[in-house]
Amino acid sequence: MFRPNPVTIACGLPILDQELDEHEYGLSDYDAKVLSFDRAMADFFEQAAKVSGKPKPVANWLVNELNKILNEKKLEMSAVKATPKGLSRLIELVESGQLTGSSAKETFADMVEKGISPDDVLKEKGKIGDAGALEEAAKAAIAAGPKAVADFKAGKDAALKSLIGGIMKLTKGRADPKLAEEVLRKLLS
Repeated sequence: MFRPNPVTIACGLPILDQELDEHEYGLSDYDAKVLSFDRAMADFFEQAAKVSGKPKPVANWLVNELNKILNEKKLEMSAVKATPKGLSRLIELVESGQLTGSSAKETFADMVEKGISPDDVLKEKGKIGDAGALEEAAKAAIAAGPKAVADFKAGKDAALKSLIGGIMKLTKGRADPKLAEEVLRKLLS
């Protein structure tokens, strides 16, 4: 929901006639101001927040990643081909562990430039969701990380994340992290 911005109006600055209400969405003042700078971005935010029900992650993607893409490519918001529904799905994939942070950023860049859904990007890049295919990468990660293996066997469950990171590196982010964890646990038991 937008609200009038009396400070900007009082200063006579050329701005949007309204600003996002940070309290309604649980946003920081900074995020609300960045999102309100461009009416198209504010509208995109409101639609994506409504679809996802998660305004803070939506704001994070727009304020951090989308602005980075727009600046790097020297694009305007009107050139963005991603949809609010697509961003909502991307957030869902990240939160469920089907996408890692770095592969989600690459996926989002493809969404912004090509207008395709995150599911289509995953299909296009060939997500590895087969335990047999991941086993070789898991064995290589185990061989490359003897300290993490020893720590895991000594009861330090957090060491497994290092090995999962090794699999993700070997598969260039295409491995399903949850499946990678299952394969590692099986191999290390």
